[in-house]
Amino acid sequence: MKQLPVPQVRMGPRGRILRRRGGEPSLAPYLFIAPLVIVFAVFLAGPILLALRNSMYAMQGSGLGFDGARKEVFVGIDNYLKAFGNPEFVAGSRNRLDTSVMKAVPGRIVAKGGAEGLRGFAVLDGGTRAESASGIAIKIEDGGGFDRAISAASVEALRQAGVLDPAALRALARYHRPVALDPRGEPVGEAVSDFQLAPVGELLG
Repeated sequence: MKQLPVPQVRMGPRGRILRRRGGEPSLAPYLFIAPLVIVFAVFLAGPILLALRNSMYAMQGSGLGFDGARKEVFVGIDNYLKAFGNPEFVAGSRNRLDTSVMKAVPGRIVAKGGAEGLRGFAVLDGGTRAESASGIAIKIEDGGGFDRAISAASVEALRQAGVLDPAALRALARYHRPVALDPRGEPVGEAVSDFQLAPVGELLG
């Protein structure tokens, strides 16, 4: 009976069995995954790393900038801080409550609305009567289909918390007491919030 050759077998890291044929490692697995690695590096990882690098630099021009002398300046995360401090970047450029609130009190509050009548406000240090960072979350039970309830409740809650000064309150008047119009455009109603804010401890106690 002819005896077949036995392939060389040795134990690798973590008990894995490494098989060799003729004592030479096989390159076939690496050739199979090479196209995927190349495509990943060129079209995914490369652009991400390039964008991350570019985001930490800014273009600086000399004089009025008409002579074409411009150079890159490293700014670190300043571009990100400016972006997150821009109301349009956070909540969109359309005429929305979130954007309007952040514009009315710039640098003091971050607002973001969600689905089904949910809205949250992050108030920075010194933005309320408590003179400390705080947050306000509001949920309309019926989902707030036309945004009247959530708009009126949000502005009233910010007013009671001391976030809005008279000028900001005037700028947000259309959200504070939104008017309902009939098909002819005539006002037929007004949404008015009627509640008083209370500490969570009082509500739970």
